[in-house]
Amino acid sequence: MSVLAWPATRTRNTNPYPFRVQDSTSAFGVSTSEFNLRNVLRVGWDVIHVHWPEVPLRIRYFPVRLIVCVGILVLLRCHKLIGRSKIVWTTHNLEPHERRVHWLTRWYFSRFLRMVDGTISLSEFGRDELFRRHPSLQEKASVVVRHGHYRGDYPTEVDRNAARKRLSLEDDDRVLLSLGMIRPYKNLPLLASLVHRIDHPKLKLVIAGPGKSPKDETILRDLAEQDHRIRLAIAFLPAQEVAEYFAACDLVVLPYSDILNSGSLLLALSMSRPALITDKGATPEIAGLVGHSWVQMYSGELTMEAIQRSLDAGRPEGRPDLSHFEWPLTGQLTSTFFRRLIGQPITADSEQAALESLPVEKLT
Repeated sequence: MSVLAWPATRTRNTNPYPFRVQDSTSAFGVSTSEFNLRNVLRVGWDVIHVHWPEVPLRIRYFPVRLIVCVGILVLLRCHKLIGRSKIVWTTHNLEPHERRVHWLTRWYFSRFLRMVDGTISLSEFGRDELFRRHPSLQEKASVVVRHGHYRGDYPTEVDRNAARKRLSLEDDDRVLLSLGMIRPYKNLPLLASLVHRIDHPKLKLVIAGPGKSPKDETILRDLAEQDHRIRLAIAFLPAQEVAEYFAACDLVVLPYSDILNSGSLLLALSMSRPALITDKGATPEIAGLVGHSWVQMYSGELTMEAIQRSLDAGRPEGRPDLSHFEWPLTGQLTSTFFRRLIGQPITADSEQAALESLPVEKLT
């Protein structure tokens, strides 16, 4: 079975998820290629697997944005009509994080949704929310395949004391970490403001990751200049540095104002660090599978009291159980879903077993 993935391996260094999906399905006879100019001009792909269809909407200049959006839709339509390809959307987000209230966004998404043949949701909540917002997709194939963990993508044997020394942190500091792209919905200025307002000399906050919001970056830099306890690393971080930041911290804090799924939460759990996160979106599902000592939740807006409770709870012993987020399971479920969608027989015993456990709806 041949799959054209958008993306496949291109984001491996910045977000390993698409590559891990490709790698996991290869064991089940799926050959995946990158969605690039050379491959997209070829027809005959069994499945076109789209992760983030909103990417063209991020283009700054409207004429270019319009041309790219139209081009993507025309190419997908040609693959459906000429190549008989099935289009599958993995619904990381149900709409762009940085929403553009513009006719092009509505027009582009409405036409993209009409072409989708099947959807992969990363949680039961995500699928329910997908159907609530886009009722037309209820009549199409769907499956839940949970977001895989990041164990193996980042070093895990990093010494805590050495990491703290490199980051100029004391052994008795209480270190909060928020790592990932800096975007408005992540509410990082609120977290920095809470730390800034409390008089606790040993409380330290580290915010690290690429900048995607100039406004939030300005606020964070101003607070960091006023308060030495707030440390910023606004840049792309190589895997070794990511591992050092996690090794040095006591608690990962993700103060999102809006969330469907969170790769940052899975990353924290993969690095065996407890996380404090809003109870919105798929978070309660993940907490139920992994344990509330590892995934600690708050309701409403983040408060310093919630942070203090999580710090006082301490770090659980051992490593969290991530058996529900293993990549071989992702490979089984995803490849089986693809095969059923294109009408290809399931012959391997392992894939048949996966099929019987699939929460698949309305497959034909």
